[in-house]
Amino acid sequence: MTHQPQSNNLDQLVQLLAREGFDGMAEAITILMNEAMKLERAEVLQARPN
Repeated sequence: MTHQPQSNNLDQLVQLLAREGFDGMAEAITILMNEAMKLERAEVLQARPN
């Protein structure tokens, strides 16, 4: 899996919410949580995300 720049993930999130409204909220939260976990993992391991 390749690392996507954060701005692409935020754009994806905004587009999802614009398209799906509240019906897309579960997927939007999943995207946010995945990004938070990637950042936390990189910090703990002192590594760059790939």
